[in-house]
Amino acid sequence: CTGSVYELGSMFKIVTTAMALEGGRVTMASHFDASEPLVVNGHRIRDDHGKWRVLSVPEVFAFSSNIGTAQMAEAAGGPEVQIPFLKSLGLLDRPDLSIPETRQPLVPARWPPITSATVSYGHGIAVAPLQFAEAVAALVGDGVFRRSQMVRRGDVAVDGGTDVVNVATAGDGGAADPVDGVRLISEKTARDLRWLMWLTVEHGTGTHARTAGYLVGGKTGTADKPFENQRGYKPGAVIASFVGTFPVHDPRYVVMVSLDEPQGNDDTLGYRYGGWTVAPAVRRIIDRLGPVMGIAPTDPEIAMELERRLKVHPTVNGRTRREEEGYEAVSLAR
Repeated sequence: CTGSVYELGSMFKIVTTAMALEGGRVTMASHFDASEPLVVNGHRIRDDHGKWRVLSVPEVFAFSSNIGTAQMAEAAGGPEVQIPFLKSLGLLDRPDLSIPETRQPLVPARWPPITSATVSYGHGIAVAPLQFAEAVAALVGDGVFRRSQMVRRGDVAVDGGTDVVNVATAGDGGAADPVDGVRLISEKTARDLRWLMWLTVEHGTGTHARTAGYLVGGKTGTADKPFENQRGYKPGAVIASFVGTFPVHDPRYVVMVSLDEPQGNDDTLGYRYGGWTVAPAVRRIIDRLGPVMGIAPTDPEIAMELERRLKVHPTVNGRTRREEEGYEAVSLAR
């Protein structure tokens, strides 16, 4: 998780969305035109899960729109904002860990508009998995960046003495959290980001990460796999990933899983996307990890509060139904 670097695909939309919302040029009420492919520097950007219409920010995130995210990065300020923000999260530098097995991220030498666009959705930049999980922990926790600590077995007791390995918690007070940190985003932006990740699991591309006992937030990611010893990408090969946090209303843990060249099967309806191949694995990890760490099942009332932020959202048959009036209008009509 530290000695190799990977393109992580759409999971990077967590970073781009946080950057855009924090800067104030994009709000949760902003909309982006994803009705047709976006052409940047002569390159055509498409959506794998395209709705082919104007999308709100929650829709861009939950439905994983490359077109919308690229526009969001441009609206936020482009490379002049993107590069410093990525650097503040440690995503442009070698991981600062107490082990030698780390590697410098692969970052673009130049940063024209097309690079800013592709990096916004996790292509053209490769980082270590733990490095990215560290960034997500900061963004979905309280907005404060804290360096991860590698913990040897027996060094840390969590909730009643359970020994754990490589613990890195998402919020305050975790056993492995360094005392200090640097605030990168406001608590409001962090709350909005958690809600967007919850929305993705409940109504977007991450529904296979839902658990019965905990509210989970997450983001899917699928990226083409490059050749090991030559330029270009291996035809038909992908790296599929999913990063989740739970409980999403009060994050304690970030769980990230990647699969190297997953193959579709009957269970995934032939799909290789992270939402189909990896999200179920994260769900099973959370189902087992939660009780071991002494995390109580989530109060259903909390789930209802999250749902109340939706005025219109999809049902299983693709139509929409209206919730209570008076809440933020977020159209998730398919």
